[in-house]
Amino acid sequence: MRYIAFNGEGDEPTFRSSVERAFGEIELLEVPVILPRITITDQDATPTVDGYAYLVTANTVATTITDFDDGVVGQEIVVEIGDANTTVDFTASGLKGNAGVDWTPGSGDFMRCIYNGTEWLCSVHEI
Repeated sequence: MRYIAFNGEGDEPTFRSSVERAFGEIELLEVPVILPRITITDQDATPTVDGYAYLVTANTVATTITDFDDGVVGQEIVVEIGDANTTVDFTASGLKGNAGVDWTPGSGDFMRCIYNGTEWLCSVHEI
């Protein structure tokens, strides 16, 4: 449970947990959050990223990714290319990057993207 407490320095509230209320100041640790690796459904041109940060393609036939569904502002994802059948559309899609040129990656290549609320801004990385 969280409580709002005023620290006596102006009107800015501080947020304190029940542990802090009982024991005073505590040190907060930054711990990386590791989200599961998910394989994108075969031939999905607009895979969902809801709750995911690390996706892997596994297309059995030629498939062009044109966008990602269910993104939230500030969300970052990594997409690993796990096949030789995926193309990424950077010319007429919700994806921006690769100098506006469609990308035909090889297996093992990857891209990092961040969602700005309108489009995914991506950098490509060829291994």
